[in-house]
Amino acid sequence: MSGEPPPGVPGELDPVTRGELDPVTRGEQAIARVREALERAGLGDRVRTYPASTATSEQAAQAVGCRVSQIAKSVVFRAGERACLVVAPGDRRVSAAKLRAALGSKVSVATAEFVLGCTGFEPGGVSPLGHQGALRVMIDAALLQEPAVWIAAGSRWSVARLSPQELIALSGGQVLDLSEGG
Repeated sequence: MSGEPPPGVPGELDPVTRGELDPVTRGEQAIARVREALERAGLGDRVRTYPASTATSEQAAQAVGCRVSQIAKSVVFRAGERACLVVAPGDRRVSAAKLRAALGSKVSVATAEFVLGCTGFEPGGVSPLGHQGALRVMIDAALLQEPAVWIAAGSRWSVARLSPQELIALSGGQVLDLSEGG
């Protein structure tokens, strides 16, 4: 073994992973990465921050005033040492069997530490845009039924509105049927 971190996992010198950044600074930097990704795509600053938490699909839907199905929740899975981010409607569960078949390997829901290390985002604020590491993004096809979706934007209090087509283009995500009952 070369001592290098596995693909999709930041190296030892990453101050976020080492816990050297306080949560406020880490959150501000995470939101800034999402804003930068949106602005690079010519979409402007669509990030909205709320006084109440948007960490769960239900909380986010209540904050923005939309249906839970319009919340594009981000769930990070671990396939060996590799990370895979699945973006699915907030009212659906990701099918582990479908994901396992798509990846061709065993999968498990990632720990909070793995999520932070792979994405640079705290759980509850994981965005499908602006990751600090490389990871595979998969988008559940059910999201394409919505005219607009709300993604986490780097913190437990921030979201951004995108069309499903913008989500696919910006995240580089592969569209698959990954939800239970879908």
